[in-house]
Amino acid sequence: MVQCVAPQASGGAGRRVLVVVSLAGVKICDAHGKRVLMAHALRRISYATCDPQRQCFSFLARAPRDDPATQSCHSFLTATPQQVSPATHSSPPSHNRSVLPLIPHRHATTGQ
Repeated sequence: MVQCVAPQASGGAGRRVLVVVSLAGVKICDAHGKRVLMAHALRRISYATCDPQRQCFSFLARAPRDDPATQSCHSFLTATPQQVSPATHSSPPSHNRSVLPLIPHRHATTGQ
């Protein structure tokens, strides 16, 4: 579980969210983990990456009924580089999820 900040598209201050990454996909929850703000099944995620230097985690996903060529980019900022470092999120075999506190950074839609 990682707490992050999700900046507003208008460039305003972002809000804190939790990003839960599991074998099922990615869920974005409110900062308390009580409400799911968005969820993307693994089959709808085409790319995910993290950049410890920029303290950023991003992924591309399509909506359930959208054209596969239309995807949305979701980016989140973390408080520390360690929160997005792959080496710090290796889970023991008994656990199959990682929760990142993230801050949404940008939201853009791309299509062909």
